[in-house]
Amino acid sequence: TDQPSEVYLQMGNIAQICNKLPESEAYYRKALELQPEYEEALFELAFLFESEDKLLDSKELYEAYLEKNPYATMVWYNQGVLLKKLGNYEKAIEAFDYALIIQESFHAAYFQKGILLQESFRFEEALQVFLEAAAINKKDVHTLYHIAECFENLEGYREAFRYYKKVLLLDDQYVDAWIGMGACQEKREKYIQAIHFYEKALKIDDDN
Repeated sequence: TDQPSEVYLQMGNIAQICNKLPESEAYYRKALELQPEYEEALFELAFLFESEDKLLDSKELYEAYLEKNPYATMVWYNQGVLLKKLGNYEKAIEAFDYALIIQESFHAAYFQKGILLQESFRFEEALQVFLEAAAINKKDVHTLYHIAECFENLEGYREAFRYYKKVLLLDDQYVDAWIGMGACQEKREKYIQAIHFYEKALKIDDDN
């Protein structure tokens, strides 16, 4: 074959399915040895490490790759996801920022960065990042939901209510958005309306 690296990749996949993990690792490494910029082989090897709870090995793998390929957008993104798992939020945000420098319209990188900022209670920054994400994909319900959550945490209950409503116009089964609308009305002391929205949520998920 004139594509030996691709064959090694497939052999690595099959070895992994057969639970022959050391062999799988060896095949992925062989694919990368033959084609050092083969991102798919890189990701498969990194995910193999993660499945074995070798997160630091995965981190080292990404770092080594990025030293030689600093414009690899998806590698920066995956490194950000990995760093989040390792609890290193600042470095994860930095990785997502690098991905966004290379590809400004990378919705997923904006979204993941926003989640990290939100989980760090940096709601104003998170809000701006989610708004950037929404400008790229106006109909992503999860982005709109997190915008609403940020507004709610910043006590902008009217705007939060408006964004929860946008979520529900796209997906009327989005339970958390009904709950969010209820919470906004409750905090504005509109208790009857709040009960109405909570009841809507309960009709969808009566175990909640």
